[in-house]
Amino acid sequence: MNDLAEQYLNQGIFKLSTGNYSGAIEDLDKAIDIEPSLALAYYHRAEAKSWLNKNFVHDYLRTIELAPEFLEVYDSLGVHYLSSGFADEAEKIYKMALEVSPNFIDAYFGLAKVCLVNSDKKQAEVYATKAIQVKPSDFSTHLFRAWIRDLSNNCADALVDANNALQLDPENPEVLDWRARIKFELKDFSGAIDDLNKLIEISHKNAFTFYLRGLCKCQLGKLQDGVDDLTKALELDEMGWFYYCRAIMYLQQELYDLALSDYDKAIQLDGDFAECYPYRGVAKYALGDLVGAKKDWRKSGMTVNQGKEFLQKLKGGFDFGTLY
Repeated sequence: MNDLAEQYLNQGIFKLSTGNYSGAIEDLDKAIDIEPSLALAYYHRAEAKSWLNKNFVHDYLRTIELAPEFLEVYDSLGVHYLSSGFADEAEKIYKMALEVSPNFIDAYFGLAKVCLVNSDKKQAEVYATKAIQVKPSDFSTHLFRAWIRDLSNNCADALVDANNALQLDPENPEVLDWRARIKFELKDFSGAIDDLNKLIEISHKNAFTFYLRGLCKCQLGKLQDGVDDLTKALELDEMGWFYYCRAIMYLQQELYDLALSDYDKAIQLDGDFAECYPYRGVAKYALGDLVGAKKDWRKSGMTVNQGKEFLQKLKGGFDFGTLY
C-alpha cells in the first residue's frame, strides 16, 4: 500500500469514528485517487456516505469486486437492501457471501430474514438451523432460531433454543430477556419472573423488564406488586402505554381515582389513545361522573349499557397477558 494512501485511509477511518463524515469522505477520496484498488477505502467511504444519505451502494460493490473475501461488506450491503425493501437483492448478496465462505453465519441470518420478509417462516428456520450447524458453540445462533421459532408461535421449541443459548452464555442479558418473553407466552409466569429478576440484577435500567415482570406478577394475582413494577418502568421511561397498563391494575383493585389519573396521563402523552376510552369511562362511572363516562364510551363506540356491561366484565378479572 502506498504510504500516502495509507495515511489518508487512516485519517478517513478516524474521522468516520468521530462522526466527521464529510471529512472522512474527503480523505478517503484522496486515498482512492492515489491507490484506486484500495478496497478498505471504498468500504469506509460507503459507511460514511450512508450516514449522510448519499448513494453508497457502488462503493460496497466495488469493495466486493476488489476484496471478495472481505465478508463484512456483504452483510452491510445485505442489511441495506433488506431495510430498503429490496429482499431479492439482499438474497443475492448473502448467497454470494456463502460462495466465498460457506460458514459465514451472518449470511444465514440474512437469508432467514429475507424469508421472513417473503412470509416463509419454514425456510427461515432452515437457514437458522444451518447457522447452528456451522457454529453450535455460538449462543447467538441458538438465540436467533429461538426468535424465528417464537415468530412462528412455536414457543416450546423456542424455549429449548433459548435454554441452549443460556447454557453457552449464562449471564447474557439478551438471552435472559428473550427466554423471559417466551416463558411469558407459555404462561410460565414464575419462570419468567426468575429470568427477569436476574436481568434486573445485571441491569436495572430497562423499563421493559419491569413492565414485563409487572404483567407476570398480575397474572399471578399480585396486583400491587405489578403496580410497583409499572411505577419503576415509568420512572425509567414515561410511556403512555405504561400508564395505560398500570391504570388497568388500579381498576382491578377498584382504585378508580388512581386509574383515572393514569388514563388522563396516557391520553395526554399519546394523543388520541383509543384503547383508553372504554376503561376511563369505567373509572368515571365508578366515581359518579356519568356524563364523563358517556363521553368516553361514545368515543369508543359503546352505549351506556355496553359500558356498564364492560364494568361488570372487568370485575370478573382481567387477562394481563393481552397487554404484552
